Amino acid sequence: MESTRSAVYGMIEFEMSTRFSLKSVMLARLSILGMLDFIILCCVTPLCCISSEISLFQTAIYLFVPYLLTVNTNLWITRHFQGKESIYACMSAAILISGLNASLHFIAKFIYQFSYFNCWLLLAVILIAGMINELSHTIKQTEEYRWNLSLID
Repeated sequence: MESTRSAVYGMIEFEMSTRFSLKSVMLARLSILGMLDFIILCCVTPLCCISSEISLFQTAIYLFVPYLLTVNTNLWITRHFQGKESIYACMSAAILISGLNASLHFIAKFIYQFSYFNCWLLLAVILIAGMINELSHTIKQTEEYRWNLSLID
């Protein structure tokens, strides 16, 4: 929602004329929200580990993979769709990913065995690389308009 807020409320031009560029404002917004989400997940991880017999590191990976998948999906959505539709699409994607993750516990519980942990770790690394890629594309897309000096007489 933070990445589309300026466009939804018609404030892109106003934010582009401020002291800080729209790119730096959006990067600051996304960084603050991302760090807050990371802190919350780090606080929740030990609580989830207490009630299960798996290690703290495994629990962290099992929690971060759906989070990273949601982040990647939502960054892709906000890059390709504009306006309020992107907010609804991001919300739908988050609900779908959460629902799929919750249903995995009942449908395919074997995925959470230690023998599949390397697959989860590889998926986490791929999703981190994808998140960095999506963030760079999102930041590049918000570059300020460049004046075309050849149009000025």
